[in-house]
Amino acid sequence: MDFDRDVLEVFTASCLEQLADIEQQILGLEQGSPHFSATVDAIFRSAHSIKADAAAMGFEHISRLAHLAEDVLHAVRTFHLRISPALIDALLAVFDCLRRMAEAPLVTVDAAPCLIRMNQALMTGLAAAMPGPEQDVTPVSSGVSSDCDGPGAQIQRPEQGFRAAQLSIAAVKLDSLVDQLGELSGFQARLRVLAQSQSTITALCEELERLVADLRDQVMGLRMVPLRSVFAKLRRVVRDVAGQTGKQIVLTVSGEDTELDKSVIEHLHGPLTHVLRNAVDHGIEVPAQRRRAGKAPEGHVSVSALQIGGEVEIQINDDGQGIDGQAMRRAAEAKGLVSPGQALSAQEIVNLAFLPGLSTSQTVSAYSGRGVGMDAAQEGIAALRGAISLDSTPGQGTSVRIRVPLSLAILDTLQIAVGQDVFFIPIEHLVECLDLRRSTTVLHAGRGMITVRGTPLPVVCLASFFGLEDTEKDLASVVVVRAGELRMGLIVSALMGHRQIILKQIKQITGHLAVILGGAITEDGSFALVLDTPALLRSCLGS
Repeated sequence: MDFDRDVLEVFTASCLEQLADIEQQILGLEQGSPHFSATVDAIFRSAHSIKADAAAMGFEHISRLAHLAEDVLHAVRTFHLRISPALIDALLAVFDCLRRMAEAPLVTVDAAPCLIRMNQALMTGLAAAMPGPEQDVTPVSSGVSSDCDGPGAQIQRPEQGFRAAQLSIAAVKLDSLVDQLGELSGFQARLRVLAQSQSTITALCEELERLVADLRDQVMGLRMVPLRSVFAKLRRVVRDVAGQTGKQIVLTVSGEDTELDKSVIEHLHGPLTHVLRNAVDHGIEVPAQRRRAGKAPEGHVSVSALQIGGEVEIQINDDGQGIDGQAMRRAAEAKGLVSPGQALSAQEIVNLAFLPGLSTSQTVSAYSGRGVGMDAAQEGIAALRGAISLDSTPGQGTSVRIRVPLSLAILDTLQIAVGQDVFFIPIEHLVECLDLRRSTTVLHAGRGMITVRGTPLPVVCLASFFGLEDTEKDLASVVVVRAGELRMGLIVSALMGHRQIILKQIKQITGHLAVILGGAITEDGSFALVLDTPALLRSCLGS
């Protein structure tokens, strides 16, 4: 069959959305959901919907596998089959296979391994069937078929108008709308400058400014997505790692309704997965070891999220064994990352966990031993303009704190002048602004040191750094910025005030620029670059 690309995308999106919900429902069954029948019915209906959609599209391989899952779920909902750990594993394997099929519906996927697991679970489950009230037990095979539209199915139809209130918007269309909003914001800023000399249109300009601000808030609200979609996947990550390592884990999650920009959400799952795997594999002890340490056999891992100003803070805590500082140091010395006898504080030793290629694990497994966990997490968070920190107490556990901006598209910035050029600095990295007399400051190649309230501060002249023509004025400004523990002063020609900008990506035109985040439109309609402050600090202080 010839398929329209849009139709395929709708089919895939629908299947993946339903499969994500199915996975959470199955994990709820494993944890003893108080609404057993309702949960099984919900999974059954979703499997039937996937089967019907796949059949309508002509994807018989997807339809047949979904039909098998539907048959098994029918046996569970009619109390002919008992929920067991083996059946949970088998159902997850089947729906994982369906996910792979849905992601590439035109490609054949081998379903044999998950079918074998399902048959084994059926043979075990049928031997311990769970009778229901006033119902005879009749074992069924995986070939039993059922129709969820038949009598007694008790289908709960969604209320009329529900789907009309939930619209799916293509990401490319939403991005285009944000770009147009940026153009409108730039036009409004230029009009405001013009209005300063034309008092008769000042009122109109102020009204336009209010409307643009309201429109910006509403458009950016469309991009905000609850963290629930990311946190839901973490339950499966913890379950799989715990099962492979023989550990008992209790995961608690809070702050799932905290919202982030979709572009941040899309890149947050990877770093969080690395941190959680590290917590379960390295942090939490096996039950016997926990008992010897006077702890409960179940390890506890918590994930929480909280909005703080223009950022969201995510904390991952565990009550495991913590980080062994001596083992961490020995591993770093063995790799040549730390000199023997080098003086390191307790926090610096803990931060060694972020070094690439460093691991204290003696063996290589599916989850540890290669030294890519925390290093990959730090790299992923840095790509989101965020920060990650680590705190650990031996014998008590470890806490990882992650901070990411609410949005990667809208930035609160300080607009600065460097000679005749204009730049933007994200306000999240701004500490303070100072006045500077160039005649009293000694600079070598545009770099030097000043004293601020008795504390030395390295400074860099941005005009020299970028090779731009500088102004001849003696009085300049110093913008003190920070990134983590790094602090530095940027010598600029003038401060032009606070600006809220819509960041435009320019990598596809210019390629990667080490200290540039992107660009934005200024009030006079020109284009200015936005500085990547952490990268700028690392570049200047590193050299």
